[in-house]
Amino acid sequence: MLVGLWGDIHGDYTWVRHALPVFAARGITRVIQVGDFGIYSGFKGSKFLRKTAKLATGLGIDLYVVPGNHEGWDMINDLTDEATDFVTLWPGLHIAPRVHRWEWEGVSFASLSGAPSVDRWWRTQAQAVDPVGARDYWFEAEAITPGQAMQMAEGGRADVMIGHDAPEGVATIEQEIGHNPHGFRVADILYAAEGRLRMAEAFRGVSPDLFVHGHYHFKVDEEIRSPGRDGWTRIFGLECNNQEFNLGVFDTETRKAEHISIFEGNQPNG
Repeated sequence: MLVGLWGDIHGDYTWVRHALPVFAARGITRVIQVGDFGIYSGFKGSKFLRKTAKLATGLGIDLYVVPGNHEGWDMINDLTDEATDFVTLWPGLHIAPRVHRWEWEGVSFASLSGAPSVDRWWRTQAQAVDPVGARDYWFEAEAITPGQAMQMAEGGRADVMIGHDAPEGVATIEQEIGHNPHGFRVADILYAAEGRLRMAEAFRGVSPDLFVHGHYHFKVDEEIRSPGRDGWTRIFGLECNNQEFNLGVFDTETRKAEHISIFEGNQPNG
């Protein structure tokens, strides 16, 4: 079975209309989206979710979202707080609980949602479940807690781990963000670094063969030593909407992942 892998979307339905048919053309019926999808309440948020779910269903695709940081976390927690499996928001659109495990075609998956917003200085901390203009806010619940990292680690090994953030120590990421090209505040850089350390704690317990993430908006394809066992983990990072390598595919038979160039064929409309 081929499983689609989808990077940050940020509620961009124009991009959704271009990207989902690329998966469908490859016969992919299950897609894992790695966060910053665009989960918000209110009219605009509901419209995006409803339209995306309708398009996915029409293409024969089930979309499984592992939420990121730029999401309405109060809403997500209300939906998934007691969940032990994916929560169906609309037919064809499912949201993972914060810490989740499942199996498809003999492949074990583990996911840990959320990440710190390194750009939180540019946003306002949300003080309500449904603030007006939620995309301009950051939510305290976005960041992974020590308890959530420990819960993920204590579940033990899985073949594939999915996160929005990546673990600390991936050279491609550390080098790219080390010179702070966007001029983020030092306090927020440290906040983000703490998030990678917490993801690393979870990562050590899971020790997957493949780790898939988004968040950084650039392509990552790097092997690092697997923690806790003699082997290597492939770190597989996806770009964001309107970038070439926003999509990927994982083959459950070969256990291999590859990036898909979205610009092979027609350019996106709009």
